Amino acid sequence: MFTLLFASVCGATSGNSISVTVLGLEPIDNKVYVLIEGGEFPDLQYVNLDRPDDWVRVHSWFQGQDWEQAYPARLEGLQARLTPLEARALTGLVIQESITAELPCPNVDAEYHCLAQQTQVAIRDGSGHQAQWTHLSQGDSGVIKAWTLPNQDVLVLYRHQGLFYEGGYSVERPVLLTQPSGPSAPTD
Repeated sequence: MFTLLFASVCGATSGNSISVTVLGLEPIDNKVYVLIEGGEFPDLQYVNLDRPDDWVRVHSWFQGQDWEQAYPARLEGLQARLTPLEARALTGLVIQESITAELPCPNVDAEYHCLAQQTQVAIRDGSGHQAQWTHLSQGDSGVIKAWTLPNQDVLVLYRHQGLFYEGGYSVERPVLLTQPSGPSAPTD
């Protein structure tokens, strides 16, 4: 089995698309940072490659009344410390998707009928790195970018179509493919 390692993209979106920018690697702490935008405010997250158990949300950047004024300088300072990741080809990645259920769309007015597809996704590469999770979506999906990390894990950017009743926006999520290490942690 393996550990689920993708950044959370939950939160109010107002029907906006969710996009992810992979900012890079902080070599001193061995952390990969991503910026998730499209929600109510930017969402900065990182995963520590020495202990890749989970993505960590940087809450402190977005607290206080002056966070909007401080944010550009904080982001610029972080980016100055980061090493860009080198993209890798998408060849060799195997994506398996299966619809496990069709469910009523959550938070929909009673007069609007909508079905969401509960989709089980598994991605693996030829070296045994893998990840798996379940999400609700409608429409197209797939990996749009990939990077090989210094520890040989693989970071991919996965995109799926959001629920049409919310505007049919696209949702991107960074997913860390790791070597099998323990029990699976499936759903979001």
